[in-house]
Amino acid sequence: METKYLLKSEQIITQSDQNIITLSNLRVRYSAKALGQAHIVSIMLKKVGSIELKYKNNLLLLLLAVIGALVALYGFSENDTEILLASLIGMVICIYFYIKNRKHVISIASESGKEILFHTKE
Repeated sequence: METKYLLKSEQIITQSDQNIITLSNLRVRYSAKALGQAHIVSIMLKKVGSIELKYKNNLLLLLLAVIGALVALYGFSENDTEILLASLIGMVICIYFYIKNRKHVISIASESGKEILFHTKE
């Protein structure tokens, strides 16, 4: 955050590598650009309601892996090795991409419910 955007008596404590998140003595500020549009959210430190570290993942991949396991069981019960192998390979691929695409996300929420979400480095 540039110093011209600071409030009166505000001092920057730390910033993220790309200056997306700024922590000052008065507020947390999220500033990002996407498709030429700026997205800025500020939450005063006195108004922070919660801070949460969570995972974001693609549950569709996990669902496809479960379906692959069910199809593999069917292939096993019918002694059909082609169905068994194809479904097991598909299941392993889905589980691999599910684990690979999990992201740590930090959520900072204000008392009014406004939320700042950003990914952490892994």
